[in-house]
Amino acid sequence: MSSEKRLYQHSLRGLQKMQPTAHQGPTVTLALLMAGSILGKTAQLSKMSPKVPGASQDTSVAARMRRWVANPNVPYAVYFQSYVVALLAAPRPSP
Repeated sequence: MSSEKRLYQHSLRGLQKMQPTAHQGPTVTLALLMAGSILGKTAQLSKMSPKVPGASQDTSVAARMRRWVANPNVPYAVYFQSYVVALLAAPRPSP
């Protein structure tokens, strides 16, 4: 298994542990955003989507992430708090 896929799966499992009652779809999309931003070293959705592991096309992944960010029903405080906690808890790479 590639390191990119491991990062995505680790992010997803961590988010599911932090928010066990959250809906699966938004949680998966947040894990994609996390993996894409870390692997792509950017916050631009169109540039991070090619770095996301999986069989989807880059444009569909970017569109999915764009819809998630624009969705007024996503409780950002809940999801982004989990994201920040996961980022801060992650081990730092060696220089």
